[in-house]
This record gives sequence, C-alpha cells and structure tokens, in this order.
Amino acid sequence: ITFGKVIINGKRIGISQGEYTSQGFEIANFIIFGNADGTSAGSLPIYGGIGGTTSIDALQQDYELKWTGVTGDTTINGHTVLITKSGGSYATIFGASNYKLANNPLNPKPGSSDPFLIRIPFEVWNIDKNEQVNLLMYDRNFGKTNDPTKDGFEAWNENDRVYVWVVNTKYNNTVIDPTSSVVQDSSTWNWVFFASTFKTGDNIKFYYDNPLQMGKDTFTFTMPKTDTVLSKAQADVNEINVFPNPYYGVNYLETTKYNRFITFNHLPTSATIRIFNLAGTQVKVLNHAGGTFEQWNLNNESNLPVASGLYIAYIDMPQLGKTKILKFAIIQEQQIPDHF
Repeated sequence: ITFGKVIINGKRIGISQGEYTSQGFEIANFIIFGNADGTSAGSLPIYGGIGGTTSIDALQQDYELKWTGVTGDTTINGHTVLITKSGGSYATIFGASNYKLANNPLNPKPGSSDPFLIRIPFEVWNIDKNEQVNLLMYDRNFGKTNDPTKDGFEAWNENDRVYVWVVNTKYNNTVIDPTSSVVQDSSTWNWVFFASTFKTGDNIKFYYDNPLQMGKDTFTFTMPKTDTVLSKAQADVNEINVFPNPYYGVNYLETTKYNRFITFNHLPTSATIRIFNLAGTQVKVLNHAGGTFEQWNLNNESNLPVASGLYIAYIDMPQLGKTKILKFAIIQEQQIPDHF
C-alpha cells in the first residue's frame, strides 16, 4: 500500500518524492524522512507512541479532511493565541518540539506533560465507512516559530511542521493515550503538514492503493445473459451462405481434381444440412458439429459426383429454433474416368 493519490479541492495533486504541494498546503508522510512507509506502525513509535495496525483491510481505507474550522485570536495569560474558535474537531496533542507541552497555553493542567484535547481546524472522515474518526497530534515546531510564551502562538500551526496520526475509531471528544492498545489496533496513517494555510471550506482527500490479497480477493466475471447470446446467434442465421455460387467446374481453393467442394459459412455449432435436387430428391445429408464452416465434396450418399444443376440446401438448427434455405448451382466439369 502506498500514499496513493491526493485530491485538494477537487484537483488531483502531483507527487514529488512523497510530498504534495498545492493551494496553501504542503503535505507528506514519513517516507520523505527515509521510513519504509507512511503508516503509524512505522512512524508513531519514533515519537513515543505504540505504533499502529498493519492490517491491509484497515490501511487500504481512504480519508477526507474537511476544513470547517474558523480561527481567531484569544488572550491567555496575557498573550495573544490563535485558536480554532468554531468548527473543526478535537485532536489529542501528546507532544511538541522546541517547547514543553506543559507550557502550551491551552493545556488544561499547566505544568503537566499529559496528552490533552485541542481544537484543530479540520475534521477527519473515513470515506469507506462514512464516519468521522480521531486524530493524534504532535507540534513538531521545526522552525521554532511557535513560542508559547510569546504573542502569536498558534494552537494549530499553519506555517510550520505538524505531525498527525489517524486513529481509525469513531470520533469522540476523549483524550487518546498514544501508548494504548486502541492506537496499536486502530492507528493507520501518518501525515506531515509542513504548511496548511487553509481557507474554511477547503477539502483534502487521501486515496490509498488497494493491493490484491492472496487467498482473499477474487475476480468475478459475469457472462452475458443466455437469451442475449441466443438472440445474437439467431440474428447470425441471416449471414449463412454458400460459396462459390455458382460452382463453375472448379473452386479456386481446391488443390486437385479429386478435392472438389463448396463451403457453407456462418453456421452455428450444431446444424443438419440436407441437400435436395429440383425434383425434391435428397442427395446428401451433412451433420455439422463445431466451427462455422462445413464443406460438401459434391458427392451424393453413394459417394458419386452429383449432376450439374440447381440444388436446395435446407439447414436445420434446432438449438436456435431456426431454419435456413439456400439455393445454389453446380456446374460439373467433364467427368473422365481414370480407369476403364
């Protein structure tokens, strides 16, 4: 399973070394840092989490980020802080770089490094289940621009690096322990936001490749309905013909004078061809089985050459419930016995 395709506001975004950049967003996963993949199982332990699931059934599910949040300034401990005032959803923040989580102005237990809930400006939805799911968050703060002791601290840092991990469980406003079995069993993918200067109403969709699972995935082929096949075969009856007509002493497909024949074509797999002269006498019966062609060697039932003249072929096709009548002429060359 790979990172798959990314669609931002209805537009598919090209990939460059595992990173997507478009419309104010710069997104990647831990492949860009040398990890084998972008799963929680590979990246979350780096930041103290327990990891995540390796189930293909879980990892091949797709996600949608709905940027429904409205941000604005508020004052906390005398400092201006940019928060999500409405919309969005709650995520569990469990760590930060270049500042202590205990000093985060939104920490409900100042001085504690325990994970806590923080409102972020987007919702995460599982597309396959049409269900909102949960998120773990780590404020990477790589550029050291997000200082909780100064004005302008951003609860969700739009202009610096933020790491998130999907916890594929039904959304609730409950703190999630990154070392819990819930995370180990249900966390799927990691996304790295280098920048997320969003507009309310933005939309991002992550689609993941669905690999074949040996012994589980199956291919199903649906054949056309029998009546459809039958009706087509019945329609093909109109194409049945005989060539050459007239047979004038020789057929250009013949190789010797002992190999005289005419050919009936466009036949179904089974048919009976009865050949009559103009007196109504049956001179030959051909039992056709297989293929679409049947040859007649111009001999009667006694294996003697038939006389020149007009003939009628009555073709009976009981499997199709159809018959066909053909008229054709045979003009034999002069018969000269080889032996007297």
